[in-house]
Amino acid sequence: MHVDLVSCGKEHSVAVCHKGKVFAWGAGSEGQLGIGEFKEISFMPTKIKALAGIKIIQVSCGHYHSLALSEDGHVFSWGRNSEGQLGLGKNSRSQAIPQKVKSLEGIPLAQVAAGGTHSFALSLTGTSFGWGSNRSGQLALSGNKVKEQIYKPHSIGALKNLSVIYISCGYEHTAVLTEEGQVFTFGGNSSGQLQPSPRSGQRGPQLIEGIGGRVSQIECASYHTIAYVYTTGQVVSLGRGPSHTSNPTHQEAPAENSDITCLLAAEDLVDIEVKDIFAGAHANFVTTRRVSHTRSTGVSMKILPEIIRINQSLVKKWRAANKRKDREGAKREISLIFSSSACLTASFLKKRDAGENNLIDVDLKLARDVFKKLTTEKWISSLITTCLEEYLLRDLPYSSPHQEALLVFLLLPECSIMQDPKNWKTLAFEFAKAIHKMGPQSLAFLRTCWASLEVSSLNILVQMLKKAIISQIQYGVATEQYITNIKVLLEVIKEVHKANCQLPESAFIINELSGIFNFDAEAGRMFIRHNDLDCTESSDMVVFSDFLFVFDLPSKIKLMKCDSFVKLMSEVMAFP
Repeated sequence: MHVDLVSCGKEHSVAVCHKGKVFAWGAGSEGQLGIGEFKEISFMPTKIKALAGIKIIQVSCGHYHSLALSEDGHVFSWGRNSEGQLGLGKNSRSQAIPQKVKSLEGIPLAQVAAGGTHSFALSLTGTSFGWGSNRSGQLALSGNKVKEQIYKPHSIGALKNLSVIYISCGYEHTAVLTEEGQVFTFGGNSSGQLQPSPRSGQRGPQLIEGIGGRVSQIECASYHTIAYVYTTGQVVSLGRGPSHTSNPTHQEAPAENSDITCLLAAEDLVDIEVKDIFAGAHANFVTTRRVSHTRSTGVSMKILPEIIRINQSLVKKWRAANKRKDREGAKREISLIFSSSACLTASFLKKRDAGENNLIDVDLKLARDVFKKLTTEKWISSLITTCLEEYLLRDLPYSSPHQEALLVFLLLPECSIMQDPKNWKTLAFEFAKAIHKMGPQSLAFLRTCWASLEVSSLNILVQMLKKAIISQIQYGVATEQYITNIKVLLEVIKEVHKANCQLPESAFIINELSGIFNFDAEAGRMFIRHNDLDCTESSDMVVFSDFLFVFDLPSKIKLMKCDSFVKLMSEVMAFP
């Protein structure tokens, strides 16, 4: 069977094979093999059955735990959880079966990396998330009271503005590579693996100086770090490793820094160039390829498999898929993307410049155009509707503390399927319900985004909610579910109204209410609440006059008359 990639832990290995199937072998007493049992040792590669049917594109092994990233953007972890390195929470024990890291749901990820007892994930926008042990500072946490352990993925502020493109973890240290070809290290420095030694009193990422060029690849072993300096053609090592792993073959390593050792010099690579570098506890490996005289001048970087996302060539292929075989493949791809918040968000991410912090990292106009093209094909429109209804909307990451996971709430209204009144209950309402469940922090972020949206995008959101409210009032029966639905829809449009800085007030008015709304029933609800009457209806009823902004002027006048009547009747009832 073809092997796509392999990762090795302290005493176990995990391989990704054909079609994303995953096999593991070696020591398994901590559950690090993921085969469903804490087996002492497995001498033969064993298929991880829990991941069957899931296409895994990346794996990374820590000392006694393992991480995996699937094609549709889910992260799985298993093995020892003594320091929280699985990212499953404080009360979670070691796991012999792969578990979803729910805290990362919805985030479009580029990479996962496992260290000794810590873990990292890197998003496509360059945000770094770390969890597990921080006893040596290997998570680069900052603040007055730095924790020694983090049990769930935490956004690492110290790396936010570095434009990180790759992360590698050692036993108690971490190295990151930036777009500019710089290397920053942090964590334990017992063997000089950080180089330079952290300045007195300083923690967190430190720039490696003295390499003498720009770096395109890095890898951490337990106690040393290796790097490929593409501008000089050298492979260098930082640190000494447990048994002085970095044995210099060239004495011309920079004299001013004895901790930087040259492993391979440019003259060692006659007619060949470095393809990939690998670091192990006691050995390092470099794969090479022949230099072609017609080759491009591109930088040799480690290319990681990416999560699936929409691009123009895929859109063209899907729309042209007429043959059965072609359409089956297209259906699979569409289903994966439109069932995954992470993949949908990844499809429309904006390019972020170095040091730039965009509030809205997705291109909503591009999304609108792509959705419009796709939904002109009836079979694609039908499939997208099913995926949204049965999968994506049910699993929206409304409770995520991470802003990138919430970007999908800006994208979804741009899809014309969400605007269709026929889909108000299965799509628009479910969308609003997820927003209604949000905590204060997530909702505050969404409100900030709404306040800065372009007029066209904000108006699309408002119109979608208005259509859902009209449909509920027109066709709903006054049941408990009706009350719940209308409450949710009105509360959400109220949040949008509070955030609105651009749309005129008239954009929120539901003109149809004047013809279909029962003002007498509203007067009754107002009377019950005004007099604080104890009845079964009082706690669950919706008083529409709390949402005056959706009524036109004639309707507001009617509501004012209702209010006056209620107050008058209340005064009359107050006298014996």
